[in-house]
Amino acid sequence: MHCPADSTAIPNPYHLVPYLNPDWFYLSGAAYSFRVYYWSRWIGPTFPYLESLILITEDGECTTEFRTRLNSGQAIGASLKKIWKSHSIPISTKIRLMKALVWPVATYSCESWTLRKNEETRLDAFDMKGLRKILRVSWTAKKTNEWVLNKAGVKRELLDTVKASKLAYYGHTVRKQESCLEK
Repeated sequence: MHCPADSTAIPNPYHLVPYLNPDWFYLSGAAYSFRVYYWSRWIGPTFPYLESLILITEDGECTTEFRTRLNSGQAIGASLKKIWKSHSIPISTKIRLMKALVWPVATYSCESWTLRKNEETRLDAFDMKGLRKILRVSWTAKKTNEWVLNKAGVKRELLDTVKASKLAYYGHTVRKQESCLEK
């Protein structure tokens, strides 16, 4: 099913204009241009692009993208349950595996996130939940986050890693030429 030729038939709050071709079309707006292959149905202002759920909002909010990424990271962590429960693997190795396998999935495209206090709290909670799984500390156990960090021998690093990525991307963008649309 192809998109209708007139853009009035599609709910279009961001005034995107489709340019149709039998196999593809461009969505072009003020600052965005995406090539969408095999468009089958209108799904509103959210659509998958590079395995990412992009939610274009006027105020720059990205909570859907953020929560989707953290859920994907938790799914990867759950698939490593046998490793987390293994007594033959040292805790330090498990933590390195978490940083190498779970964190990259959870923080993919974090440079574009708008971090507010709520998102920072969720990132810290995600970090602590992973450490509690590795240490096999139940959420019902009366152990503080500081106790978990001391037992693991680490500091909270995930939020600092995300902030460093955002800062590096900002520096990369500032150094671009003035004619670049990204800038």
